[in-house]
Amino acid sequence: MHYKKTINASFDYINETSIYIIASFVFINATFIYRLHLMKSKFTYW
Repeated sequence: MHYKKTINASFDYINETSIYIIASFVFINATFIYRLHLMKSKFTYW
C-alpha cells in the first residue's frame, strides 16, 4: 500500500510539473504571437 502511495505521489508531482511546463510554453507562445501581431500591424500602418 505504501509503495502504491509513493507512486501516486510521484505521478502527481510529474503531472504538476508538466502542467507548469505546458503553461509556460503557452505563455511564451502567446507573447510571441502578440509580438508578431504587433509587427504585422506596424507593417500594415506603413
